[in-house]
Amino acid sequence: MIQTNPEWEFAGVFYDYESGLRKEKRNGLDAMIKKAYLGEIDYIITKSISRLSRNVLDTLTIIRSLKARNINIYFEKEDLNSFEDEKEIDIVFNGVLAQEESRNLSEDVQWGYKRKFESGDDFVGKIPMGYKRDNDEWIVVPEEANIIRKIYQLYLEGSTLQQIKEYLEEHQIKMLQGKKYGQQQLFKRY
Repeated sequence: MIQTNPEWEFAGVFYDYESGLRKEKRNGLDAMIKKAYLGEIDYIITKSISRLSRNVLDTLTIIRSLKARNINIYFEKEDLNSFEDEKEIDIVFNGVLAQEESRNLSEDVQWGYKRKFESGDDFVGKIPMGYKRDNDEWIVVPEEANIIRKIYQLYLEGSTLQQIKEYLEEHQIKMLQGKKYGQQQLFKRY
């Protein structure tokens, strides 16, 4: 859309792997806002309100802070501009829907996992790394459990998936199948 309009200059694509439910650790969103604050972006186009944030308070805070700097956000799916004061209620309404949808999805997934564990089913049909099964008993595999602990530690310290991948490669840590960890495996397994 931007590149087809000769009056616009493309400033980049900004994305995150983190959930839109929280503003924390959303490096792409932070980078976009910083560029906007520096005057490098004056118009933002996003697919939908839920792509900006799935938290209605964060959505309003972001929109209002950008609006105060004369920076408009256009939401394609909802066909809304943040500059239109009379449309703020529509933005809030759609933000609430996005927040509720995210919350409901999370509850549904947690409910499904809980039911699987209660019935004794394997985790999504597979034995997760760090464990093995002996009949109906789960047994911790210490070497694999240490890898999982390290991955969680790196994540909690703020490492991105790319940084975790690089750490695993640098230390030649391998998957169960003996293959080196790649980013796709990190996304699928964790």
